[in-house]
Amino acid sequence: MNRGKLAAGVIIGCCLVISLTACGPRQSKALVGMSVDGAGKPVFVLQDCEGVIQEIEVYDSAVAPTNATAGETPVVEYANSDPQKAVVTIPLAGGSGWQPVDSVPQLRPAGQYSVQIWGENHGWAARGTRFTLADLKGLKPGLVRYRPATATPSAGGSPVKRTFSADGHEWNIVTSLEDFISGDCP
Repeated sequence: MNRGKLAAGVIIGCCLVISLTACGPRQSKALVGMSVDGAGKPVFVLQDCEGVIQEIEVYDSAVAPTNATAGETPVVEYANSDPQKAVVTIPLAGGSGWQPVDSVPQLRPAGQYSVQIWGENHGWAARGTRFTLADLKGLKPGLVRYRPATATPSAGGSPVKRTFSADGHEWNIVTSLEDFISGDCP
């Protein structure tokens, strides 16, 4: 084998290895936040401008570390086989096309919840959020608590309130539903 063919084979092999190890779910612009309904009960606010998110998983990191790839079992999962390009509010009991896979457990007052959103078979990944029930106590319907993409939050017209998760490291913002919705969504 001449050196040119050997070098080409090595380069192709390296590219293949790099592409396989870099494989993972495609990234979506979708994101999820938390709000409350008129009775003060938690609801998900899902912004899926591409219509690719089909799974919502909720983990309680106070019970087990949150790591969806390590095989921990979520405390509750939701599925939607026909996601829409929209912003939807989803009660914990399900709705807006979203159904719990199993029964929905009562959220624990001391729970530290992580919400992960995925496309079919985890083929898409998107920005999730974390919350505790205490984090949601001060929310009113129409306000959304979520983790922004940037380190410095900015909002359109409404005031932005920075909040910290129970571990004190991750910050979230609370803003109006109107300011939560990006210009990419209908």
